[in-house]
Amino acid sequence: FTTGTSTTVQYINQVTSNTITAINKVIKPLDFIDYNFVETNNNKVLTDNPNTTNNIGSNDYYWLSMFSTGNTFYSATITGYNSSNSVVSTDNIINTNTGNTVNLYRLGVGTANLRRFISNGLVDQWSKYIVELKNNSGNTLYSYTFNVQDCTGKHKDTYRFIWLNNKGAFDAYTFNKKSVKETNIKRTQVGNTISNFNSNNIYGYDYTASETFVSNINLTDSYTVNTDWITEDTYNFLTTSLVTSPIVYLQQNSKLISVSINNNNTVKKTRLNDGLISLEINFTPNLSYQRQSY
Repeated sequence: FTTGTSTTVQYINQVTSNTITAINKVIKPLDFIDYNFVETNNNKVLTDNPNTTNNIGSNDYYWLSMFSTGNTFYSATITGYNSSNSVVSTDNIINTNTGNTVNLYRLGVGTANLRRFISNGLVDQWSKYIVELKNNSGNTLYSYTFNVQDCTGKHKDTYRFIWLNNKGAFDAYTFNKKSVKETNIKRTQVGNTISNFNSNNIYGYDYTASETFVSNINLTDSYTVNTDWITEDTYNFLTTSLVTSPIVYLQQNSKLISVSINNNNTVKKTRLNDGLISLEINFTPNLSYQRQSY
């Protein structure tokens, strides 16, 4: 953020500036000793994900974020391929904020983001697409491949999480295997006097009378979900980034629902033959709901 032209910031090395760059990032104590913000962040994609090839749904959100100058991060080329590996479409996004001033850029490269300016008819043909981040000389800085899954909408029980990662940007991942939903029901019961005078001034009660009634019923859902078989690098990425993140959203269609990850520990399930791993997490939407009051 910028403090304004009338504000001067004095640094320890006596250099003055009226601009402060801030990012909600986590730095481990030992790493902070020799920490250099420019070397660690500038012109690097701010992600915890070690993979440059990822699966994505046909209408999922995904962002790539980077501290860079407009000349260094000048454009992005998105090339879509069909199942025969033939090019379906090629589109370019140009950074109009050119120059040598360092800024934080966030580029939406998920299928849901790209449908905003690439026609649905083209995106629906994609089996995969490649995103290339380029400088103003046309050289590719980073390249990411996205394999498009569930284009026909067959996989209904998938849970896509979007969360604040350790570097201050947002990562995303989809859990697409076994899931279990539980609903916790909390009732508040209140005592009630059942006797009364009827129309004949006789003291008594009828069959519908109740000595207690429920004044409030609060319901909270929780979900236990599992990944597909993943590598150890992906497992470590999810356990150190998603599971510990303070800000997590669940994507439901085009909406983001705030949720809390409940895991106090993780269970590492390894497949014997190839060493692949499955991760199970439990989460709760941060909104409960109620039945009618009595």
